[in-house]
Amino acid sequence: MKNFFLILLCITGAVMAQNTEEDMDAMFLENSEEKAESRWDIFGYYESENFFSIAKPLGGKRPAESDIVKLESRLRINTKYGGNFIFGKASLDAYFYPSDFDGLSPQKNGTVDAYEAYVAAGEKLQFKAGKQVFNWGSADAFRIVNYADQRDLREMFMKEEDEKYRGVFALDIKYLFSDFSIETFILPISERPILPDEKSFWAIAPQTDSVPVTVDLKDEKKALFKNGSYGVRGGGTFGFLDIYLSYFYGQNNSIVLYPETTIEISTQTPQSIVLKPDFSKVNKTGVDFAFSVEKLAVRGEAVFTRDHRALLKDTQETEVIEQVGTNLIVRQKTESVPYLSYTIGADYNVWGDYGRFLAEYASSAFLRNSGKYEEEFFNNFLLLSLEDHFFDNYLEIKAMSILRLANDVGWIPGFNLTYNFQNGFTVTAGALLIYGYDDNMLSMYDNHDIAYFRAKMAF
Repeated sequence: MKNFFLILLCITGAVMAQNTEEDMDAMFLENSEEKAESRWDIFGYYESENFFSIAKPLGGKRPAESDIVKLESRLRINTKYGGNFIFGKASLDAYFYPSDFDGLSPQKNGTVDAYEAYVAAGEKLQFKAGKQVFNWGSADAFRIVNYADQRDLREMFMKEEDEKYRGVFALDIKYLFSDFSIETFILPISERPILPDEKSFWAIAPQTDSVPVTVDLKDEKKALFKNGSYGVRGGGTFGFLDIYLSYFYGQNNSIVLYPETTIEISTQTPQSIVLKPDFSKVNKTGVDFAFSVEKLAVRGEAVFTRDHRALLKDTQETEVIEQVGTNLIVRQKTESVPYLSYTIGADYNVWGDYGRFLAEYASSAFLRNSGKYEEEFFNNFLLLSLEDHFFDNYLEIKAMSILRLANDVGWIPGFNLTYNFQNGFTVTAGALLIYGYDDNMLSMYDNHDIAYFRAKMAF
């Protein structure tokens, strides 16, 4: 935490150097009618979201558990009270499900959750305290510089943009210079990514020939400052280029699952494997940028992690955790290694006002002895997307494909049609197919093909 307060001191010094006494008074005092005026804003939407399991064309199979994957009603309410200088904001989600259906009712009949809920003050010097979304980064789909926000992975490839992340409790301070800004935050506690429940349609369940594999997501979190995180990001517009540099120290939000194997001592035979997340603290340094040239927009991010935890490929490299009766529980060893993640993407206005083609690639690599470590699940993805609007923007058509560029290429084609009634009401229908082949991640979802329908009314 000492480094965080040093960063905070540097920002304070920069602010003092940039402003006269009159500037500081204007920055902190509500001395105008515009700043003193308070008002109440409320908006949001109702949404019905429904997923159904389907079989692939040409002999595909559907999961045996259920044809109905999800029946959800959602109410999002966004509220803001205050003026331009001091205000409070909350975005609340209420979810409702059918009762007594295993897998369809993650929180029994429903639940209420805050996407954001914070108080804020300032204009050039801005403060925010409470649950908030940072959304750092420039990439369209694979945003690796977004260190702080809580990732929601409960529906692997079906999340809408406002559902991919949840807010985190933080204190945030940001200063706006003329052409650039600097921002720093502290998270007293770190929120770990939300992984699918073991009973859900999207449960993480790697395939093995003989040994049963389960995932243990139990998390004994302790509210201690030593478990917190902090980060800083600064940058702005320099000519045609938007570029930001960032640093983060805290819990790693990469999803790495470490196997713990139960072995019978007398026969040395594996009885079961339990996959457990490990979220060790890491140092990350990142850069993200964006620029446009006529109809082409380019975005990219890169993050260097000095002390990433890597799983050794050699399954003989194990350590004993404990002995339970006639069984041993052993864990495959890990090492701390330098690690580079990056994403690069571009979109091009191919025709008209809305015809857009997007391509984005995300990958990562160990920077030392790369052949020694297991490749991570969320790696080597290429997203391709083509969309356009028709009939005076009443109809939107989108086709996409996600390719997992592993040894055997897995891919996920999908499409959707959205009709906008131009009065706040939209309906969307689409499908997503998953071809896993022998890919170590997508093969888990090879028969998890989805048809979906959404209806949304904004207010």
